[in-house]
Amino acid sequence: MLDLPCFSPKDCPGGGALACCVNFTAAGGEVTCRPPGACLADMAYIACETDADCPLSLPCTYVTEAMGKPFSICGMLGVPTSQSAP
Repeated sequence: MLDLPCFSPKDCPGGGALACCVNFTAAGGEVTCRPPGACLADMAYIACETDADCPLSLPCTYVTEAMGKPFSICGMLGVPTSQSAP
């Protein structure tokens, strides 16, 4: 499966079937469309625009501005999505 690049969930095809997964690396990071379960299994973050984009009732948390737009993730930076659930 080819991972498509994304910035927000709206960039991913499938009407919510794919999430915009964020994996930080030494080089900066990789943001690609993948099934939400794959993001969670890889302990990746999920990019979001609103709380409704987030699994497990996590809040959508602003991180930074990128390409002139706000960039947010589900949960908190420093705690991968799979570990952020209450």
